Amino acid sequence: MEAYDLRAEIARASASSFQEGMPDPFQPLDRLIEAVEETRQTQGLAEISGEALLIQPVQPPAYYLHGFALARLGRTEAAAKTLASLCGKLEQESRWETLAALLPKIIEAAPTVEAARSFAKVGETLGIGGLDRETLKRVYDLYPDEERLAYLMGESAAAEGNPEDALGYWAESLEGFVALKKYDRLEEALLKVVESESVEHQRHIFNVLRRLIDQNQWARFNTLLDLTLPGLNKTGLIGDLWKLILHAFAKAPETAGLRKWVRTLAPEAFPAAEGILDLLGRSGVLDPQIKAETSIQQLETLLEYAPGYYVLHASWGIGRVRLNDGDTLVLDFKESKNHRMKLTLARRALGVLDPEDLRVIQSEDPEALKRLLRESPADVIVRALRMTRGEASAQDLRRTLAGQGIVPAQSWTGFWKEARAAMEDDLRLDLSQSFRQIYRLRAESDDVKGLTPLPMIEPRRGVRPNLN
Repeated sequence: MEAYDLRAEIARASASSFQEGMPDPFQPLDRLIEAVEETRQTQGLAEISGEALLIQPVQPPAYYLHGFALARLGRTEAAAKTLASLCGKLEQESRWETLAALLPKIIEAAPTVEAARSFAKVGETLGIGGLDRETLKRVYDLYPDEERLAYLMGESAAAEGNPEDALGYWAESLEGFVALKKYDRLEEALLKVVESESVEHQRHIFNVLRRLIDQNQWARFNTLLDLTLPGLNKTGLIGDLWKLILHAFAKAPETAGLRKWVRTLAPEAFPAAEGILDLLGRSGVLDPQIKAETSIQQLETLLEYAPGYYVLHASWGIGRVRLNDGDTLVLDFKESKNHRMKLTLARRALGVLDPEDLRVIQSEDPEALKRLLRESPADVIVRALRMTRGEASAQDLRRTLAGQGIVPAQSWTGFWKEARAAMEDDLRLDLSQSFRQIYRLRAESDDVKGLTPLPMIEPRRGVRPNLN
């Protein structure tokens, strides 16, 4: 094909392409690109179509031929710039169906984040039904941090009948929308995720609230916290939320309304504390006349050993806090009631225990401990692992439980046999290292809903028994 023939073919292909209503508006151009590649004239095609870009107004076929010719020549960066100009022109002309057909070709030949964003804009305009789903998956895999693509992946999963996958994608999109201050899109995605019971999804929501504080978006923060609080509470994120608000409290303006949230969240964040509202009042944190830094410091002192908390002393065992005036504690131990101790000494001598700690139950309700051992051996192991910072060997568990009399020493073998069987079905436990006799708690952020626990492996039993 001579040069003059090539110009004529370009003109013919251009005249019959980019027509509205064509099943494939690029077919004449694609045929030409294939033909010139076979005759090794791709460089000529790039040069001639490049000349056409200097003539205003530039026609879409010129961009198309030049961009894809450059892509065939391996000049991907230059191809991407030319094709981006084509996308911009089609967007200006609102030729969304043409763009929807064009972008999969561009993403295949010269993928860029700009092309990905243009693809997202097409999806937002035409709806998920106007997109090629395989291209959407590919471009999302290339640019997973693009919040608009994540949102569209959620729409696609929902349309395909995969609601759990959809929630995951929508949750991923939240932090991108808030970072870019696209608040309308943020609220649209948030409404889809807010009732999810997944810790992972709720963690994304928590991060949105944190970013809104950083942006001083107090009115929006208050509105969204009202909406999202039930889900955050249900998935155990109230403690993190409390820390977030307390951290922001001193710097926030009074109009931010954080005192209301301190009062609302404290009973949920500190369920074991007795008279929590009285503690808030004594700290001054609810009084706008008291300097925020001072009241927070006082509150933290009062909450460190709040009335109702259980404590452990190396010699006196389990005790309970009756009073904390910010300087002195009054404690009840089995052998010493109304024991007074300076807070400075308490910080060295006492450890705070959860009310559900096995040592507390052993001390306060021995019959409840017996029921727990009999009816919920896996739960006993979970609590024992919390006592050992989340990980322990079988020998460590025996020392923790039998060594402290929580499990009678003579009953250990039978208890351990029942516990091992029950542990296989408890998704709070990570048994991936059980073949080494190592047991762990899953991280709190792990979303274990829907997971199938792996069976425990015992190396001494051999391959076939373990498989069975």
